[in-house]
Amino acid sequence: MSEQSVAPPATIVLIHGLWMSPHSWQPWIDRFTAEGHTVHAPAWPGVSELDQPLDHDRAPAEIGVTELVDHYDAFIRGLPESPVVIGHSFGGLIVQLLLDRGLCTVGVALHPAQPRGVLRLPLAALRSSFPVLSNPANRKRAVALNDSQFHYAFANTVSAEQAAEERARLAIPGPGRPLFEAALANFTPKGRSATEVDFTNGDRSPLLLVSGTEDHVVPAAVVHENFTKFGRSKALTEYKAYQGRDHGTAFHEGWEDVADYALSWALAHRSSAGEAGGPLTAEEPVTPAPAAPVDPPAPAAPAAPPVASAGPTAPEPSVDPAPPVSPAPPVTPEDPTDPEPPAGPKSAPGE
Repeated sequence: MSEQSVAPPATIVLIHGLWMSPHSWQPWIDRFTAEGHTVHAPAWPGVSELDQPLDHDRAPAEIGVTELVDHYDAFIRGLPESPVVIGHSFGGLIVQLLLDRGLCTVGVALHPAQPRGVLRLPLAALRSSFPVLSNPANRKRAVALNDSQFHYAFANTVSAEQAAEERARLAIPGPGRPLFEAALANFTPKGRSATEVDFTNGDRSPLLLVSGTEDHVVPAAVVHENFTKFGRSKALTEYKAYQGRDHGTAFHEGWEDVADYALSWALAHRSSAGEAGGPLTAEEPVTPAPAAPVDPPAPAAPAAPPVASAGPTAPEPSVDPAPPVSPAPPVTPEDPTDPEPPAGPKSAPGE
């Protein structure tokens, strides 16, 4: 019996990514359903639904990120309760955008496509998206990956033969527009990009970001930068990296460990949805330490309030009392500068 089976049953929504369909979630659906949860895996508009045979030639040609988020927005609003939402790749980006809309009790983004403001662009990611981005006309087309392209992008930790079998069983053409929207997001004015996430939103539900060290499509460095961008949000954010896992993490050997951790984390943090918890690392939660209060030099002088913290910080040093020659003015909390998380760049305010 897995750890999450002791938790009350949840409603779970699984969101697939580009070049995939709901059918890629079938093992997760079976596993979570066996635990007593209600699981939904609605398809992108124009993609075969789970109760239909997978049509490998059926795919939307011009749908974009905003339309996809609106699609899942409408689906979730029709559910009897706020769900746990787990998304992979572009599905992981959709999870972050749905959290901004206040639609999920908790979100898990597996190897998520980068939102606006994430600047890292490793060569592996460029090569993975080249079949689409190499031709501007693909913005209005659905583009399929061949065996070699699928092997590099989704299945680089397995043999070419296994990758070809997985492509034949699971893959469909993917609309080019979401990739162009993501690629051009940092050249799009703020407030107009379809992939823009509010990194400062302190009211959203908890979010777990998961990466794989062998992922070519969304390398771990990209997901970690995505994580650091939430440094000024008071909402709970955690990050976990899996060694040796590629972009096909949801269906490659060991997927059970990823599924169980994702759901266990989600169920453990459902009750804290909407509470300010500060961004935390996945392995060791960090509780921001309040500053020591300033002792007043005279009974009439108020003690200074602790300095607020919006992200993971090291313990703050003690504050010396104000000199007795003049009363110390009250300390007004300011927007602190967060220290840089390990191996990640410093997040920029307001991005």
